[in-house]
Parts: sequence; C-alpha cells; structure tokens
Amino acid sequence: MEASGLSPVLDTFIVMIHGFLGQGCLIEACEHFKEMVGRGLFTAAHYGTLKEVMNALLRAAKLEMAKDVWNCITSKGCELNVSAWTIWIHALFTKGHVKEACSHCLDKMDVDVMQQLDTFARLMRGLRKLFNRQIAAKITVHR
Repeated sequence: MEASGLSPVLDTFIVMIHGFLGQGCLIEACEHFKEMVGRGLFTAAHYGTLKEVMNALLRAAKLEMAKDVWNCITSKGCELNVSAWTIWIHALFTKGHVKEACSHCLDKMDVDVMQQLDTFARLMRGLRKLFNRQIAAKITVHR
C-alpha cells in the first residue's frame, strides 16, 4: 500500500487486525496492532480492539505474544486508563498469573488509578485460592 504512495489510516489497521483475528492469524494481527501503536494511532477509543487481540491470544495460550503487545503499548507511551489496565490484569489473571496481576493492580493503585470492582473481586478469589493473605491485605488497604 505504501509502495503505491498510500498511507494506511486507522480504519485500515482496524479492518486488517479484525480480519487476521477472524482467520486465526495471530502473528499478523499482532504485527498490525503494534504498527498501529507505533504510528501513534492507538487511543482509548480502540480498547475494544486491544481486548479482542488479548482475548484471541489468551484463547490460543499465547501469553508471551500478549506480553509483547502490552509492552509495545506501554513502551510507546500510550495513555492508558483504567479500562486498558483492567483488560491486562484480567488477561494475566485468566492465565493463572495472579501474583503478576496483583502486582500491576497495586502499582496502578499507588498512582491513584483505581481498578473496577470486578477486578478486585477476581483478584481476591485468586488470592484466596493461593492462600496469599499478605497481597490480599495490601489490595484491601489500598481500596
């Protein structure tokens, strides 16, 4: 496309990402998503696309690819609100990374980004299963 002198716009990336996800082409979907982020086109309005990418990666047990996408977003300085962090924390929790999910939750709470109530409920259930009362107490105290 760019060889023809045309520059892809946001809608082009969204269509490509959804198309690749629909075909199960996760690597290609991630590459396009990261390129969209790299071009500065990722905003809060596109959290639905982020959630779809993360869910597809997690269904396919591709946690490392999900971490790569997340690191791309955070390293490019994208502004992330509670919705984006909730997507990431839920993704980690879903794949059994409860301590890492809790760590991100605590980090965000330290900078006054409060998580949604269902996030706290999930984390508490996960911590109860791990018998980790120390982290549970930290999260409860922050609230």
